[in-house]
Amino acid sequence: MIAGTALVVLAGIWAGLSFLAIALPAAAGPAMAFGLVCLALALADALILLSTPLPRCERLAPPVMSLGRTVEIRLLLHKVHPRIKSIRLFDAVPEQVRAPNLPLRIIVKRKDYKFGELEARYELMPIRRGNLRFGYVHLRFGSILGLWQRAFHSGQPFEAKVFPAFLKDERSALALVAGQTAPDSVRAVRRRGQGMEFLQLRDFRDGDILKLVDWKATSRMRKLIVKELQEEQNQEIIFLLDTGYRMFASEGGAASEGGAASEGRAGDDIPHFDRALESLLYLAQVALKQGDAVGVMTFGPTERWIAPVKGRSSMNLLLARLYDLEARPEPASPAAALERLAGRLKRRSLIIVMSNLREEDSESLGQLLPMLAKNHLVLTLWIRENVVQSLLHPPFRSLADALTAAAARLYLDERERLQALWKKKGIHVLDTSPQTLTASLVNTYWELKKSGVL
Repeated sequence: MIAGTALVVLAGIWAGLSFLAIALPAAAGPAMAFGLVCLALALADALILLSTPLPRCERLAPPVMSLGRTVEIRLLLHKVHPRIKSIRLFDAVPEQVRAPNLPLRIIVKRKDYKFGELEARYELMPIRRGNLRFGYVHLRFGSILGLWQRAFHSGQPFEAKVFPAFLKDERSALALVAGQTAPDSVRAVRRRGQGMEFLQLRDFRDGDILKLVDWKATSRMRKLIVKELQEEQNQEIIFLLDTGYRMFASEGGAASEGGAASEGRAGDDIPHFDRALESLLYLAQVALKQGDAVGVMTFGPTERWIAPVKGRSSMNLLLARLYDLEARPEPASPAAALERLAGRLKRRSLIIVMSNLREEDSESLGQLLPMLAKNHLVLTLWIRENVVQSLLHPPFRSLADALTAAAARLYLDERERLQALWKKKGIHVLDTSPQTLTASLVNTYWELKKSGVL
C-alpha cells in the first residue's frame, strides 16, 4: 500500500500541532487526541482496503500491427468491487510505440458497469518494426477515505508483431494489376492486349491493331478475330536486399533501429532501408497477383534466403520473414552476395539489387554484373541522396562550402559515369529519390514486362 494525499495532509497537520505543543503545553492534549483519531482512521481505512478484492484485468490487442497505424487497445476489468470509486491504469507498453493517453483514470459509476465489469480503451501507434513485448497492466485504486492507495499488477505479458505499412489499401495493388490509377505516382498502363503471352481469341473491336488479327480464325469464322495478349506470367523476380551500412542512412541522418514510422514524422527522416523494404513488399504484392514468383535474399549483417514462391497467399510468408529486418552500420558485399545468388538460380530471373550502390562498388561489380546479365535480367538500384543535391546550391559562405560543393559535384559525376557504363553493358539502372522509390520501381517492373526482355 501507498500513503494517499489525504494521509500526508493529516500527518502534516498532526506534526504542526506537535511542534505547537512544544511552545504551548496546553495544546499537547488536542495534538495527542488528533493524532490518535488520525491513527484510528488510518488503520480502519487500511483494513477495509486490504479486505477489498482485487479486480482482474484482461488486455485485448491485435497480434499484428502496422507501422505508423493507430491501434485501439481494450482493457477489460473483471470483478470490480463496489467499494472501488476510481481506478488508475497504466499498461506497460514497449518503447517502440507511442501511447499518449496513458495512464488512464476511470471513475467507477454503477451505471457504467454490469456485474462488476468495466472497460477502458486507449490508442497506440507503433513507431518501429519488429516484435512488441507488453508487460503487465499496473493498476491503483484508493481507499474509502482516500488515506491509502493500493497498487498491483494484473493481466498477462503479450507479444505482437509490427509489419511495414507497405500498402495502405489492398485496392492499391489491385489497381496496379488492373492498370487503373494507382497511388504514389505509379503510371497507369493498360495490361491486356499489349503483352507477350497469348490469352484468348475475341472479336475485333475499334482500336485493335491489324497485326493482332488471327487470319486463320477470321477465315473460319468469316469475321475479324484478334488475339488478345497479356504480360507473361510464371516469371521469377529475385530481390537482393542490402542490410549493411549503404542502407543505414536517411535523409535526416542516421537511421534508428527497427525502422521508424513514416506517419507523424518528417518524410525525409525515413531510413533508406525502410523505403527499400516497403518498395520490395509493394512490388512483391503486384508481382504475385500478376502470377510471377518472388524470392528474396538479404546480405550483410543479416542474411536470409526465401526461395521463389507463387500465389497471393505467399505474401504472408514474405511478411513473416522480412518484417523485423533492419539495417546496421556494418560492412556488406554486393559482389559476394551476387555470386551466392547466381548459384541458387535455376532459371532466368529478374534480379533487383536493392543497395545504394556507389563508385566504390565499380571494381567488384564491373565484371560480375555483365556476366550475370547474360543469363538474367539485372536491375540495380541507386538511391538519389537529396542531401548531396542540396550541397550544390548556393549560397557558399566560405571556402569550405565551395569545396564541399565541388566534392558533391565530383561524386555525382562519377555516379553518372558509372551508371552510363553499366547501361552500355546491359545492366538496367534505376536512379531515383527515396520518396519516389516505390513508384519508380513498380513502373520499371511494368516496362520490363511489357518489353518482353525478361
